[in-house]
Amino acid sequence: MNPPTDRLRVDVFEGAMGIRNRTDEEADAELAELIARINEQLVEEIKEHSPYSVSADVLAAACDAWASLVSHALAQVHAPMSPFPRNRAG
Repeated sequence: MNPPTDRLRVDVFEGAMGIRNRTDEEADAELAELIARINEQLVEEIKEHSPYSVSADVLAAACDAWASLVSHALAQVHAPMSPFPRNRAG
């Protein structure tokens, strides 16, 4: 199992930045869509690369990277006063 791609990280960063200034209701709806897209990519990754085909430490690192991606999106939308130093998520 692999971590999220750099392209997905950039897409999540840009998507979250576009959501930040929306109303609460709009932001929540768009954030849910963004997280659903992350989940779709994760499911595809699991289908293509079985988590059972890698060592435990590689799997843990990949899981951490995927969780970090979701965490980043949530933080960008709900805690925009704490910007991240890079222009990609996770």
